[in-house]
Amino acid sequence: MIAVPMLEKGGSEAKKAHATSIAITLPLSVISGLVYFKGGSLDFSQAVKFIPLGIVGAAVGAMLMKKLSNSLLKRIFGALMIIAGVRIFMK
Repeated sequence: MIAVPMLEKGGSEAKKAHATSIAITLPLSVISGLVYFKGGSLDFSQAVKFIPLGIVGAAVGAMLMKKLSNSLLKRIFGALMIIAGVRIFMK
C-alpha cells in the first residue's frame, strides 16, 4: 500500500510505480507463502481455487492500466485506498 506513493514521490510516473509495486509483491508473496507452508498454516486446497482468478485479474488489470491516464490511475488508486481504510475501520 505504501510502495506506489513512495515510488511516485521518488519520481516514478504512476504506471511505472504500480507495475514496480506488483513486481515487488511477487517475491514477497512467494517467501511469505513458503513460511506459512512450513508452519502448517497454508491451506493449499483453498489457495488453488483463487489462483486462476488471480491470473485473469492480473492480466486484465495490466491491460487496463495501459489504457488509463496517469491521473485517472492515481484517482482510482486513491479511491480504493479510501474504501480499504473504511472497511478496516468498519470491522
